[in-house]
Amino acid sequence: MANILIVEDELNMLRLLRDWLEFHNHTVYLATDGQKGLEMLNNHIVTPDVIISDLSMPHMDGLELVTQLKQSEQWKHTHIIIISGSKVDEKNAIGAGANQFLLKPFTLSHLENALSKV
Repeated sequence: MANILIVEDELNMLRLLRDWLEFHNHTVYLATDGQKGLEMLNNHIVTPDVIISDLSMPHMDGLELVTQLKQSEQWKHTHIIIISGSKVDEKNAIGAGANQFLLKPFTLSHLENALSKV
């Protein structure tokens, strides 16, 4: 299946996503903010097929993470799903280069649908 990096600061959401993705045979890597996720990528700790990132996080938010990844030759083609509690964020996330947007709360079938599109 896919290598997936989850970038999420809410531990319950992080665990839920990890458990569901691992149950579906994905290899999952975890980062608790955008800065840590970017460090994992740049230090070649993970080469993800998909990144699932929360939008609102400390140190580096998901929008800044997407912006930096899309400016990088190495990561600009990586598929990114942004999750947020505000529908208003969708336009900015897609405009920055995210491939999909999920509005919290979402069902796991919504996540599965977003993954199938990327």
